[in-house]
Amino acid sequence: MDFYVFKKDWARAKSLLEKDVTMTDDHSGQHWEFTKDGIPFEMHYHTAMFASGSRQRYWDELIDSYFDEILDHVEIDGVGVPTLPPTLNAIYLFVHIYHHFLKEGIALRQFIDWMMFFEVKHKEIVVSELTAKLERLGLFRSFKAFGAVLTEVLGMETKFFPYSLTDNDKRYVNKILAIVLRYGNFGKYGRKERQGGWKHSIETGMRSVRHVFQFFCFSPSENLLWMPKLIMHSLIKNTSRK
Repeated sequence: MDFYVFKKDWARAKSLLEKDVTMTDDHSGQHWEFTKDGIPFEMHYHTAMFASGSRQRYWDELIDSYFDEILDHVEIDGVGVPTLPPTLNAIYLFVHIYHHFLKEGIALRQFIDWMMFFEVKHKEIVVSELTAKLERLGLFRSFKAFGAVLTEVLGMETKFFPYSLTDNDKRYVNKILAIVLRYGNFGKYGRKERQGGWKHSIETGMRSVRHVFQFFCFSPSENLLWMPKLIMHSLIKNTSRK
């Protein structure tokens, strides 16, 4: 079970939880883990990780800026659940797909979630704001390329997507789909090393490097910065296990 805590409440939330559970840092720079009543939890202090420090600060500030504002809501079993405003949520859902795609693997289910979001919320998305934020994050080109999967593979009507897609946007659809089908969610399939450990981490790292290079043109400056971060994360993760 994943949940996010706003920066202003992080220290207090962590302090309260540590009175009842043992929390561990997963060394991803994104969350702490604990188990409560047999259920594993991840308490996130970043909703998404960026390689660029300036983009990370920009994204975190975007998320925290909605703390005192009215969020969008969806109703689940009669309970109103706060969610991000549609324009920002369109980016958040994409960032989750894109980052998992580059680092491990992602399934079609996440693309379907994104597609259903557009079908329901497309009229509420402010395209000028969406474009400005995507360009600031260096993700405008990748957003459209992955959006082409929704229209060309999953059959979403083009009127639901915020942008008109060109042949250039669609040229990577088959390459994206091939990786999605080969590796599955979180890179579960297509592995030589099934069990966790340093060999498993190295295999994941090599896969990430291949994807970053293969799709370098989608987000050049961000992808370039991912290299040292991926290597450092792998080293820290495996050192912590010894």
